[in-house]
Amino acid sequence: MMTKSKWIHNILGIVKYIADPNYQLRAWIKSEFDYPCHFEEIISKLYDDGDLNNFIDIYSQKFNLTAKQIRLLSSLRKKINAFSERKDIYQNDVNYKKIDEKKVINDPDWLEIQSIAKGVLDSFSSTDLNDNS
Repeated sequence: MMTKSKWIHNILGIVKYIADPNYQLRAWIKSEFDYPCHFEEIISKLYDDGDLNNFIDIYSQKFNLTAKQIRLLSSLRKKINAFSERKDIYQNDVNYKKIDEKKVINDPDWLEIQSIAKGVLDSFSSTDLNDNS
């Protein structure tokens, strides 16, 4: 099992991309980065690499996260799950189901997700954000 500080660092490292509209504009719309960094990859990293569900459901209390941190992480998960299920954020292509990031970036529900993600980041100390031990 990953250490507490490493797991928190991984989760927050992904959440910062969700919270940052400038990053999303540069990565999703302008394609300024060479590595894959689209909506699907960020969400996949959060749930797969970050193991968000186990982090919230099992380890958040073992790691002594505050009630506020758990509430914000749970809210973020709930909103992302609901958002990902929406049909109107996908491009009209019968052969491939792809998120239309131009729709996502200005969507009011996504802006709320960004705000919750910022709250998650704010609820942790700067040590949690920078610690990679």
